Amino acid sequence: IDVEAVAGARRGAGAADALAQKRRALSEVDEALEADEAQLQANEREAATDLASGGLTSEEQRRVVTLQREQQDAASDLDAAQARRADVHARKVRLESRLHDDLSRAASTLEAEVERLTAAADAGRGGAEHLEALERARRTADECEARTAQHDAQLEALDEDEGRLSAELEELRTQAGKAAAAQADEAKQLDKLLTRRNVLSAKLDEHSAAIRALGSLPRDVAAVVDPAMSSRALLDQVDKINKQLKKYSHVNKKALSQYANFAEQREQLLERKEAVDTGADSIRELIKHLDAQKAAALERTFKDVAQHFEDVFQELVPGGEGRLVMISAAGEDAAAPSDPMEVDGDEDAGPDGGGGAQSQRYSGVSIQVRFAGGGDTQSMQQLSGGQKTMVALCLIFAIQRSDPAPFYLFDEIDANLDAAHRDAVARMVHRQANQEGGGTQFITTTFRPELVQSADKHYGVTARNKMSTITPITMDRALSIIKEEQSVEQQRARK
Repeated sequence: IDVEAVAGARRGAGAADALAQKRRALSEVDEALEADEAQLQANEREAATDLASGGLTSEEQRRVVTLQREQQDAASDLDAAQARRADVHARKVRLESRLHDDLSRAASTLEAEVERLTAAADAGRGGAEHLEALERARRTADECEARTAQHDAQLEALDEDEGRLSAELEELRTQAGKAAAAQADEAKQLDKLLTRRNVLSAKLDEHSAAIRALGSLPRDVAAVVDPAMSSRALLDQVDKINKQLKKYSHVNKKALSQYANFAEQREQLLERKEAVDTGADSIRELIKHLDAQKAAALERTFKDVAQHFEDVFQELVPGGEGRLVMISAAGEDAAAPSDPMEVDGDEDAGPDGGGGAQSQRYSGVSIQVRFAGGGDTQSMQQLSGGQKTMVALCLIFAIQRSDPAPFYLFDEIDANLDAAHRDAVARMVHRQANQEGGGTQFITTTFRPELVQSADKHYGVTARNKMSTITPITMDRALSIIKEEQSVEQQRARK
């Protein structure tokens, strides 16, 4: 009894080993199938390329279409075979799972029965029980063997189906390989045709360029050439013409191209000359405009300063008269004596309408004055030192009224003036410094009391040990210092 039970268990274990081997074989077949599917997809992508164009003949195009149709049919058959194989594989997996479960349960049942029988034999039970247990064990073993035989038959059927499907798959692979090889051959042939077509196209372009370089033939030559002449005859005629052309080898063959080149350069130079002339005209117009502005500014400034000079001179020298006169390039007064300030821009304008000629007519400015007490008008060379000082101060104040500066620094401007003129200058400085809208600052050095009396601030300057010291002082102190200095000068003069 123990031997039969162990044999049944061993048969169950052998069936499990066979099942494991079949599973491994099935996994190998699956891997091979996946590789074949990848190759098939690559072939399908390559077959999807349009080979019906690119310069193929109609027969080649029909051949390509036929191969593509056969490849598509083979791919469809392969897909159907793979679907059937997947169905069989699923059925096989289910049967293997059921077989494994049945064998496992049967082995467990037999092992339990063997253990029970062994325990009963050890306990010395009766023969009837042993016979009954043995019968049950035999029936169980028979059932397991029947199930195993049934499962083996199903597995053999599945193996046959798998072999048949593998054969179909291999056949489809062979067909796909043949289709891919035929497609590769067609692709090589297409590459050769395309290469030849490119070479012929290049030759065609080369010959077309040569024909264009020759240009159009004259009418008389076109009438002489016979279209029915052979290529050999045409080549002979070309050689004959080339020999005749050798007689003119001394002629400059580049004359036409050189003429075209020089003509193009001449056009460029003419365009550049036109641009330069246009720029020169623009520059002349600008110069004319700037000269006119310069002349206008000069006249405007001169008129303004001359008018202020007359006013200032009458304020500083009551009863006197002074004026500014422009000197022409010829050395004469540019303005009439009756109205020296009047300048007519239209009469003085140059022939081109600008002010350049007018600005070049003047060489300087002269000053003509007449002091109180009558007398003739005098120039600067005829004046004394004090009178020259008064004229210079009048010109400075006139310019200051025309274009005021922030401050003025005067150094003993009243040294050569008499008391009346010093007082007039002091009043002028005070008035200019305190005019409405912000006056101008005047800084003066003096030893006369008139400027001190009209000043707002007073500073004393002393020198000791070769160093100057500036100290704020009052007006009374400044007047006393001036008085002391005048006393010292009078004593020196008496000695």
